[in-house]
Amino acid sequence: MTKELINRIKYRYKEYYITKSKAKTHANAMKMASNWSHEYPTGTSRAYIADQIVECWKRQENTND
Repeated sequence: MTKELINRIKYRYKEYYITKSKAKTHANAMKMASNWSHEYPTGTSRAYIADQIVECWKRQENTND
């Protein structure tokens, strides 16, 4: 992940992750994955990218405790 993508994930953390249901969180991560798929090797699935984004949000949540 590039620094720019990591910064965008952090920026969207509150809006797309905090107080959202699991389904809504995944839908929001899929939106971001669509926008940032160019940062990954050709052929990388959007679901994989979305999972990576959700994992970043989870790690951020754990560091904010």
